Amino acid sequence: SRTSGHAFVVARSTKGFGLVNCKLTKESSSISSTYLAQFHEGSEPGKIAFVKCKMDSHVTGWRMVQSRWFEYQNTTLSTGNPVVFNGKQLTAGSADLEALSSAKAWLGWSP
Repeated sequence: SRTSGHAFVVARSTKGFGLVNCKLTKESSSISSTYLAQFHEGSEPGKIAFVKCKMDSHVTGWRMVQSRWFEYQNTTLSTGNPVVFNGKQLTAGSADLEALSSAKAWLGWSP
């Protein structure tokens, strides 16, 4: 992340994103209050998941959370402690978690 406040890790998408084993970092120690994503009225929210990602202290969760925004086993970047925000929490063996293994299963298309 390069800015504070009204900043987002992922942009709007009609399909979505599946971020797995990623690191969410900040450009400098002054960066704070970055959301994972935001829904914009009149647009398709897309299906978004952050799975087993390491997140720095600037991440504050989801803005205007939607029912198709998921989290699974994310941790803090500094300590490795679990971090849970206001997205839908996936569970081991769930259909949504299994679908993340392919873009076709997760988003309905092949890249």
